[in-house]
Amino acid sequence: MGIDFPGVDNDWDHDDDGLSDENETLVWGTDPYDADTDDDGLSDYDEVMSFGTNPFASDSDTDGLTDLQEIFNYATNPMNSDSDNDGLSDGLEVNYWGTDPLVYAPDADNDLFYHFQDCNDNNPDVNPGTYERLNGIDDDCDDLTDEGFNFTDRDSDGLLDWPEYHIHGTDFEDADTDDDGLGDGIEVETYGSNPLSYDPMRIKMDIIGS
Repeated sequence: MGIDFPGVDNDWDHDDDGLSDENETLVWGTDPYDADTDDDGLSDYDEVMSFGTNPFASDSDTDGLTDLQEIFNYATNPMNSDSDNDGLSDGLEVNYWGTDPLVYAPDADNDLFYHFQDCNDNNPDVNPGTYERLNGIDDDCDDLTDEGFNFTDRDSDGLLDWPEYHIHGTDFEDADTDDDGLGDGIEVETYGSNPLSYDPMRIKMDIIGS
């Protein structure tokens, strides 16, 4: 039990944070008259003695989450901006993507889109940043497949690209898929012949007989 002397300040911890004034002044450099020097909700004592965080910065790892949030709300590491080491900072995961900062969320195909953005994270040609191709796949991850190709005729054979691929099975980049001398459009629309079957004699007879 200490002895009080008149005119002598016997308070060794003016801010009652658990660190002596001398310790704060000479060792840590924190304010001995402010229990929470950086005003982040964690006392100076807790920061330097319990959590190892920076008592002068409310966000020690500058990831967008305060030390208090990381320790008590998300259980992330306040001294590691990317607690799960997936390339996304804890702050981005929580504040922007809404993903779990403790669960590794990789970009498996290295197309710069993470699995929660990418509709196929195993195929680098499929992601929200690419363009749609006529292949039966949702290449650009917009929940639509082969959109726009029902208005185009790339090989100018008289058949639109979408039905060539999905209905007739013909090559939408080759006007005469079976190379029999008749364009796919003529075979389908005019003669009703098979644009995938090479039979020039039969086509010739059909023409003569028509």
